[in-house]
Amino acid sequence: MAKTALSPRLIGWLLVLSLAINGIIVGGIFYFKYIRYPAYYRDTVKLAGFKTPSGASTLFAGDSFAALYKWPVLSKHTNLAIYGLGGSTTTDWKKWVTELTALPADTVILWLGTNDLLQGHSPDSTADRLAGLTNELIGMKKTVVLLKVLGPNGSYTLPDQSTPDEFSRLNHLMDSHLFSSCIRIDLSAWLADSSGILPMYSHDGLHLNPVGYRIADVLITLALYGKEKP
Repeated sequence: MAKTALSPRLIGWLLVLSLAINGIIVGGIFYFKYIRYPAYYRDTVKLAGFKTPSGASTLFAGDSFAALYKWPVLSKHTNLAIYGLGGSTTTDWKKWVTELTALPADTVILWLGTNDLLQGHSPDSTADRLAGLTNELIGMKKTVVLLKVLGPNGSYTLPDQSTPDEFSRLNHLMDSHLFSSCIRIDLSAWLADSSGILPMYSHDGLHLNPVGYRIADVLITLALYGKEKP
């Protein structure tokens, strides 16, 4: 029985079909991993896998507020490692505290709490988890710097379970005895008002824009070191 040879045109179409199927599979993985169910995959993150500068003396840990900037001014004063994970919460970082305390740094800067409130957690429960995290770090002889949250402004639509007052409440709790052993920095006097982040310093109502980050970088450096290196 004679064998039927596949034409070059058919082979070409089969190759295209194979590539299309592979593209759909890869695209599906990306969608479910990074868009539809990011929290599921985020729970598997191990901080030991992050690249830490040799001899890093300061860790900047937090959510997207920490992740979206390189902090060049602050980096002039300390060997800085940035551990920012977009969408992360105080619950996530309490899970990772063992890895966090094992990293070689004397100082940990934390910028957390926004996502807790956006996900419907109360300011009081968020403050309790954050206090538990800071106490563990302090117990490991870390100096903890706590940045207060910046509330979203009116151009960002808050979920039904969140209100602007909750951000103010969380910041108020950060001034309590729960965090008396932390260095606390409030950027809102420069970057926000009672309605949230000033529009001139935000590109979406929730996050800082490059100008806002530059100001935050300088203010944090001034608060910790008293000056900014030129």
